[in-house]
Amino acid sequence: RTKLLNEISEEDIDLEDICSYKNVEEIVKLCELVIGVVVQCDEKDEYISEILNLDEDTQAGLMKIIQKIMDNAHNTSTGGGEEDSMSFSEPTLPEDHMSQSFSLNLESQLQMESLLKQNQAIKLKLADTEEENSQLKAQIAKLTLENKELSDDLQNEVKSRSKESSFSGKYD
Repeated sequence: RTKLLNEISEEDIDLEDICSYKNVEEIVKLCELVIGVVVQCDEKDEYISEILNLDEDTQAGLMKIIQKIMDNAHNTSTGGGEEDSMSFSEPTLPEDHMSQSFSLNLESQLQMESLLKQNQAIKLKLADTEEENSQLKAQIAKLTLENKELSDDLQNEVKSRSKESSFSGKYD
């Protein structure tokens, strides 16, 4: 957590450009910093839970930002960028491992949440399909019964007419 903050210098984010000129690039940098701090703070699980409640597109966008932050923190701590005097005393391997582990964990959580949502949608569709199937079976049973009744009525009518014609033929 402190490593990310220690790696940010006053020149990295120009607050005057944000306040005076509404510089979008500087605003994005500030937002990335805030997101980086949020997902590395002690209450990160609460914030990650809130991220998981967002729609999938927003989650994917935040995941890209978080991945970029973690990659930048990893590159800086492994010599890929400038280090200030406060960050050299911290061990880099555990921090790198933690950043990568966190990033993978967050990605796994986002994927799991997405899969759970897909699973729930499939279950709902299955329940709807089963209900429709049940209704169709009931309708088939009703039509089969109606068909049998009509068939019986037709047979009775044919027998009745057959008797009438044989009865009328005897007295002609």
